[in-house]
Amino acid sequence: MFKEIDWKRKLTSRKLWMAVASFVSMMVVAMGGTENTATQVTALVMAGASVFAYIIGEGLTDSAGAMAGTEEGKGNTQAGQPGHPAVAGKEENMTEQQMFDAFVKGGLSKTGAAALLGNFKDESGLNPQNLQDSANKKLSMTDRQYTEAVDSGAYKNFVKDAFGYGLSQWTFWSRKQALLEFAKSVGHSIGDPRMQVEFVLRELQGYKKVLNALKTETDIRAASDIVLMQYEKPADQSEAVKKRRAAYAQEIYSRCAGNAGETDTGDSGLVVLPARGKIVQAATSWEGRKESDGSHKTIIDIYNGHSPLARGYRVKYTDPWCAVFASAVAISAGYTDIIPTECSCAKMIELFQALGRWVEDDAYIPQSGDYIFYDWQDSGKGDNVGWPDHVGIVTVVTGSSFRVIEGNKDNAVGYRDMESDGKYIRGYGIPDYASKVY
Repeated sequence: MFKEIDWKRKLTSRKLWMAVASFVSMMVVAMGGTENTATQVTALVMAGASVFAYIIGEGLTDSAGAMAGTEEGKGNTQAGQPGHPAVAGKEENMTEQQMFDAFVKGGLSKTGAAALLGNFKDESGLNPQNLQDSANKKLSMTDRQYTEAVDSGAYKNFVKDAFGYGLSQWTFWSRKQALLEFAKSVGHSIGDPRMQVEFVLRELQGYKKVLNALKTETDIRAASDIVLMQYEKPADQSEAVKKRRAAYAQEIYSRCAGNAGETDTGDSGLVVLPARGKIVQAATSWEGRKESDGSHKTIIDIYNGHSPLARGYRVKYTDPWCAVFASAVAISAGYTDIIPTECSCAKMIELFQALGRWVEDDAYIPQSGDYIFYDWQDSGKGDNVGWPDHVGIVTVVTGSSFRVIEGNKDNAVGYRDMESDGKYIRGYGIPDYASKVY
């Protein structure tokens, strides 16, 4: 029975470690410890969990790589087929960075790799075992159950069921048939990410215009649109969908290519570190945290665990937490020297003003990593000088349009699309990222 348990998945599960942290913090309080001590212990547990998950993941990756070079490991690839480098060694998990690197190694430009992954993120959340939601309900199967049934042959309608599956959400029968045949030819699960990445590179050979764009296009929006309209071809190809996918692509590029749009240099002439990208990465890593399942509590714990605590106030889990989110991002990135921490939007603005890093210019075009403040009572006429109600962090800018990630947006961490000089914008906190140089 225990052999059937996926210990890697269990031991690196965020839910497991959140449960452990919650149990330990309650034990601390029950034993007479203070709430502050409990919060600090919780933060330590979660930090330790991240290190533990990294060690487990890297250890298994290394062992899989070593296995590929042994006689036992050679069974993981098709005999006499050296043309499958991306699937050498079975591996259930593959990080965004690993996918990005594999596509670049496969001949795509960094822009092309980001454009492709931005579309896949919108399609499947970069989950290679993702089965479209309606199919989960109709078949009464989880993603994993469907994958295992296809692998074992128990489910025989994979090709013709017309359900989207995998990174690209392959749906049309001929494409699913080709995917299934390729998986069998290399001896891998239909849900194996490395197999799917290699399959994409092979499938793109039949999409010459798309492949050429992914090798030569330098504009992320243009490359993303080509993938959307000529490779993915979803029913909804609206401007909103194009913007969303391009924004995902830009964020992935910032994280994986080490380019966060930071082209300035400090007075010393030293190159500015991708500090903006570090903030964006920290913020976007919490996308989907929400009140309904308690996953937002980790963010509040990080804020409360920081010293000095702004005005000595410990934020409750039921308090508004947009400024707490923005502050926790700075704490997580280690940038509290250039980004003030506060649980109040108004106080945070005062602190940005004290640093000389506050902008209220209507003509200002924000950059990724800027902090944007809103006033929901803004009439849209004249200067907005009202009370600030909300704050978020700019993640990507395209012309005069930009995308923002926010905490406590509909009680969760989510995105908002904005236009510069738009209604409700109170102003911007612009951290001194140029001070982060090497």
